[in-house]
Amino acid sequence: MASHTAPNDYDQQTAFPEAFDQETLELLQEAFDSAWSELVQSGYGSETGIESEFRTALGEKIMALASAGERDRQALIARALQSFSPHAD
Repeated sequence: MASHTAPNDYDQQTAFPEAFDQETLELLQEAFDSAWSELVQSGYGSETGIESEFRTALGEKIMALASAGERDRQALIARALQSFSPHAD
């Protein structure tokens, strides 16, 4: 009979090296929610049909920053919002 390992019996960080731990995921969610709130107040995504595009772009930016090692909530928010600035590169 073959031996099967239960899904919880492996190290997620080893199997998925880019995966984030629960604490980091909560941090990223908080940063996303705060940044999105600021964008909405600035009028981003108010046009019909493009809100999801802005949300996706914001999420991707925050994830990219976190993948590069950023873990400061305020820095995540500020740097993500910079990408929506009219002066952003």
